[in-house]
Amino acid sequence: MFANSSSPAAMPGTTLRPKSGGRARLHLDATPVHPGDWLSGVVEVPERFHGADIRLYVECVHTSNGLSSAPGSASMNKSFRWYAIHLLDGMRLERQAGKVFIPVGVRLSADAPPTSDDKRKRQRVDWILRVQAIRPGANYKLLFETEFEVVVEPADAAAHGEGQPPDVQQ
Repeated sequence: MFANSSSPAAMPGTTLRPKSGGRARLHLDATPVHPGDWLSGVVEVPERFHGADIRLYVECVHTSNGLSSAPGSASMNKSFRWYAIHLLDGMRLERQAGKVFIPVGVRLSADAPPTSDDKRKRQRVDWILRVQAIRPGANYKLLFETEFEVVVEPADAAAHGEGQPPDVQQ
């Protein structure tokens, strides 16, 4: 699955846990991540999800809070600044030691905004990796869903993301 590692769990980078509990883990190949870079690594989930169809969503969400027309109430507006959706065949995922490893390899848009939280303007930008496991076939059923917050740092003077994607095979 990975050309330069003996095990997905042995990859360098950062390991993230889901936003709200759960047993999944995201192992990133490299950090920090910048606009224009590859968001790559694996999501580790329990083996019982092997064979499920997998959907990966990478979403850049802009949230702004403002005052609504009703006195004393606030409104929250969310909009997507950028997103990507990838579908994977769950029967082709690597299994090891009671875990299934879901490969992630998404090139972020070079002009997408980085993660931010401007409290003064009451707006923020979040990057979310959402993973769903779905029972294949006509009897569609969501078996599993988890979200990871990924920090996308502002691009600096050095060129990021140039070249080829990491060695990830699906």
